[in-house]
Amino acid sequence: MHLNSITEQIIGGAIEVHRMLGPGLLESAYEECLCREMTIRSTPFERQKPLPVEYKGIVLDCRKYEPRRHGGHRDDERKSKHRDTEGIEQEN
Repeated sequence: MHLNSITEQIIGGAIEVHRMLGPGLLESAYEECLCREMTIRSTPFERQKPLPVEYKGIVLDCRKYEPRRHGGHRDDERKSKHRDTEGIEQEN
């Protein structure tokens, strides 16, 4: 595949996923759907690879963000409920 063709497939797939799902979901949801879209388009791809990061003596797997619970709600749920009319996240 030519580089421009690959780029068109990736960007087109990402736009299609966003069109279908809209904003506000976790990155992992978009990733799953993009992988499905790439399969439908017969575009070869690889999933995210583990990215071990050493932080203060502990090795962390920084491949994916998983929200933690905060006051009975996931952080991403709390943030998505506090957006202004322009879609900008408001800090609590």
